[in-house]
Amino acid sequence: MRGNEREIGLSALSPRQQAALPIVACFPTIVQAARAAGVGESTLRRWITDPAFSACLAELRRQSANIARQKLLELTPLCVSVLADAMRDPDPAIRLRAVNYALSFNLRATELENLRSELDTLETATSLLQQPT
Repeated sequence: MRGNEREIGLSALSPRQQAALPIVACFPTIVQAARAAGVGESTLRRWITDPAFSACLAELRRQSANIARQKLLELTPLCVSVLADAMRDPDPAIRLRAVNYALSFNLRATELENLRSELDTLETATSLLQQPT
């Protein structure tokens, strides 16, 4: 299995673990995952403590989250359009909620942008301090 950046090293897993891996990645609890994958709960708990299985599971979940984020990014123009339509709704309560969402998202985006800028500044300062004089 190949992801965006890293390969999931399935060769270290048994065929049974390889088959269960994508199923386990989809469920939030061990009980649900074990039931769906057709393995015992104690077996799955043992697999999860195995570094190879645990690493593959973490990488698969990371890749799945990246795919979901990409799909959400693709929906952004539609979301903005729907939000703009809601801001023109005749119902004042709907308009107010739409404005609240827009302002909240804008505030979060600004905060993230500021954090990114501060992180860049810190990284630059750190690299300057690590350079030999």
